[in-house]
Amino acid sequence: MESHLFHVYECESCILTFAVEQAFEDHAEVVCPICKSDESLKDVASGAMKLEQNKKPTRRGEL
Repeated sequence: MESHLFHVYECESCILTFAVEQAFEDHAEVVCPICKSDESLKDVASGAMKLEQNKKPTRRGEL
């Protein structure tokens, strides 16, 4: 499994919460996808997510 680091941001102008894959210390060039500004952004959380790639494709509705 591959680990991905991410930050969760909140834009106080747009009332939008979104996540960006990035290293914990890297906050460069993050802007709100709605208003395209970084002025009202607040870093509200960070973490790591482990993603497992499915080796066999499944059809929609199958588990």
